[in-house]
Amino acid sequence: MNSSELALAAFGDRAFLESLWNGEFEGWDNGVFWYTRAGVSAGFAADALVELNPGPGDKGLYNKSRRLSWRLDGAGGYRVGETVDLESSSMWLKIVMYGPVAKECVPTTCGEGNILKISAELPLYCIDTTCTEAECCRKAKTCTNDVCGLGYFPKPNGFPPFCP
Repeated sequence: MNSSELALAAFGDRAFLESLWNGEFEGWDNGVFWYTRAGVSAGFAADALVELNPGPGDKGLYNKSRRLSWRLDGAGGYRVGETVDLESSSMWLKIVMYGPVAKECVPTTCGEGNILKISAELPLYCIDTTCTEAECCRKAKTCTNDVCGLGYFPKPNGFPPFCP
């Protein structure tokens, strides 16, 4: 366990991956197929052909070098790449790294007279741990109910195009 290299690694969106751990889910994220079978195993692969029967570990035959499967019953891992039957091995170490959940733009980010950018203009995630008005919002062209904050209504026609 003195290696400074990871034998196999994959990266995915934290919010998506955490949603997998709540039951039996699977799906693609960041070009990787992720799966969880509650109480059985969890892992990832380069394809969606995960074979968990018989037994708790992924016995998929394709893209073997790009598969990881660990058991969720306390017995350790099943496979790292082409190396399998690792339930009692002490030669491997699992490393899980994570960062803060990425923030996304929401309408409440926008102040008075601004509106959420159209989806094509929105960033995938905000740069910092909080979203800024500059990242998420644009000036409203006209005064409509969705531009005004809670408790405000558009002024009647003939008034300036802002809500208060």
